[in-house]
Amino acid sequence: MRVRTQRVEQAGWSVDVRLTARGGMVLRDVRFHDQRVLQSASTPFVYVDYIGLGIGAFTDHLGTTTAVPEVRATVDGFDIAVRYDAAGPDYLYEHIWRFFGDGQFGCRMVVHGPGEEHSGGHTYFVPFRLDIDCGSGLRDSVDAWFGPPAAGTWSAQTTEGELLHAPRSRWDWSVVDRAAGRRVLLRATDPAHDRCWAVRYRPEESFGALGVIQPGAPGTAGSVPVVYVGDESLQNSDVVLWYVAQVDAKPYVVTCGPWLGLQGY
Repeated sequence: MRVRTQRVEQAGWSVDVRLTARGGMVLRDVRFHDQRVLQSASTPFVYVDYIGLGIGAFTDHLGTTTAVPEVRATVDGFDIAVRYDAAGPDYLYEHIWRFFGDGQFGCRMVVHGPGEEHSGGHTYFVPFRLDIDCGSGLRDSVDAWFGPPAAGTWSAQTTEGELLHAPRSRWDWSVVDRAAGRRVLLRATDPAHDRCWAVRYRPEESFGALGVIQPGAPGTAGSVPVVYVGDESLQNSDVVLWYVAQVDAKPYVVTCGPWLGLQGY
C-alpha cells in the first residue's frame, strides 16, 4: 500500500491527511484560518497488555484496507475517520478526528476488541503524538493550569517530563506562542487513566522513529515517550506532546483520546 495524501478544507480548517500501510492516519500541516496549529499528529500503534494470561503482549500496527479516509460533515464542522481492520476481527479500531468551526478539535480511538478474551483481563495503551506548532520557529512554550478552575493561572513548565492534571479545570495544559498570543489547549478526557508528557522535538523522535517499538507499554520506562525525556527546556522551543491513554478491556466498545481547543486564533 502506498502512502495516500488528501487535503481537507472545511469550517475554517485545512488539514493534510495521509493514510499509511502500518502507521495509520497521519495529519500534517493543520491550520485554522490559515494559522498553523499542528505540524503533525499520529497514533501509529496500539499496545495490548494481557495480565497473567500467558499470552501477549501484542503491538497492533494500525493497518487498514480502506483506500481513503472518510470525510463527513457535522454540525459546524466535520469528521475525518478511518477503520483499522488489518489485524482481524478481534483487534478492530476506528480513529476519528473531529473539527468544529469554533476552534475545538480532537480525536477518539474506538476500541472494538474483544481481543483474546472478554472478561477484562487485558489493557490497551494508545499513544497519541501531537507535534504542536502555534508559532513561528522556536517560539512555543508549555504551560500547565495551576489553581482553581475560575481563579487559577497558567504556570510555565520549564523542562521535559510528565505533566500533572488540573482537577476540575476545563483545560489541563497548553502550548503557547507568547509573542503572537496564541494557545493550543489540551484536556484529558479520562484524568484517572490518561497521562501526558511534553518533550522538545528532535529529528530522531520523528514519526518514522515511532515504528521502532520498545519493550513495555507506552508511558513506562524503556518505551515511548519516557525514552525521549531529558532535561531540555520547554520554553521557546519546538514542542511535542505525547498523550497516552490507558483503556481497560470491556466486553463492549470503549473509546479514548484527547480534546483540544484554540485561544487567540
